[in-house]
Order: sequence, then C-alpha cells, then structure tokens
Amino acid sequence: MTTNRSCPICGKGLLQRHKEVAFFTYKNESKSVNDHFSVCDSCGVEQADTGEMKLNKRSVIKAKKEVEGLLTGEEVLQMRKTLGVNQEDASKIFGGGPVAFSKYEKDDVMQSVAMDNIFRLAMDVPGAFEYLCKRSGVSVRKINVIWTARVSESGYVSFGSNDNSSNESAWEITHYENNLVLESH
Repeated sequence: MTTNRSCPICGKGLLQRHKEVAFFTYKNESKSVNDHFSVCDSCGVEQADTGEMKLNKRSVIKAKKEVEGLLTGEEVLQMRKTLGVNQEDASKIFGGGPVAFSKYEKDDVMQSVAMDNIFRLAMDVPGAFEYLCKRSGVSVRKINVIWTARVSESGYVSFGSNDNSSNESAWEITHYENNLVLESH
C-alpha cells in the first residue's frame, strides 16, 4: 500500500507499508509478533515511523503479557466491559492512574502481577467487585434476577417462568450502571 510519504533517505521514492511476522525470545519462550515497517519503492530502504514503532511496541508487550501469564489488552477490555464500567471508573476502582486502562487495553504498558490479580479477583470472586467499587466511591447498582432460559430444538432461546423443563438453565442478570451482564448458572 502506497502512503504518499516520500523517502527521507533518497528523496525520490515513496514509502510502502509492510507487515511481517517476526520472532523474538522472552524468558526462554519464542513468540511471534507483527513487525510493521515501510519500504522505499526506489532505494529499498526499510524504516519505521513513529506510528509503526508504536504498533511494534504494542505487539511485543502483548506477547510479553502472554509469557508472563497476564491478561492481554483485549482481555482487560473485555473484563472492563463485562463489569460494566468505563475507563475512568475502572481507574478509580482498581487504581493505576487516570489513563491506566487506556494503556492496559492498547497494550501500551504491562500491568503488574498484583494489578492483574485484582482484575481476576474482581471477575472470579462473588462480591469482590462490589467491595472494590464501594471502597473507591464508585456507585454500582446490582440487581439480581433469576430467569429461566428455554432452548428450543431449533436453537432459539426464550426466557420465562421456571417450569422445571429439562432444557432450562438459570441465568443471573446483573445491572452495573447502564450495562446488563447475563451469566448462566
């Protein structure tokens, strides 16, 4: 893909963006990452601009998080959405500073093992998230409603009263601020 950026080396050619898979070793584990760079169509020089270097850094940090057993940026984002909080409130609840969650979710930085454990605790231990919200002064309304889900032979799910049908399961709907979380029990 041509980007209309002229080559700063030869001044004649245009830079074309490329992406390749590269490998690196971290803590004796080989990981593949995306390597973003541009190549001049005239002199062939390979180079990376600040945007490409940022993408490369994020790819490496994500791979390091995987080796360390930490949640990746995508997993932190999913956790935050599941808990039903925005980045600002998440920073108040978990700490880390006002833009911490933006950085965690983009894989700009690695969260500490302690922070990662708090994230997992909030997701896995009933009442932990509510406790952290209360301690941080972030209001979270929790409404528990047990519904019955019926799955028809064609795969459609309907909700209604509990009539002890064998293809039913209980679901808990939790309301955090403006988001509903539906969990099977």
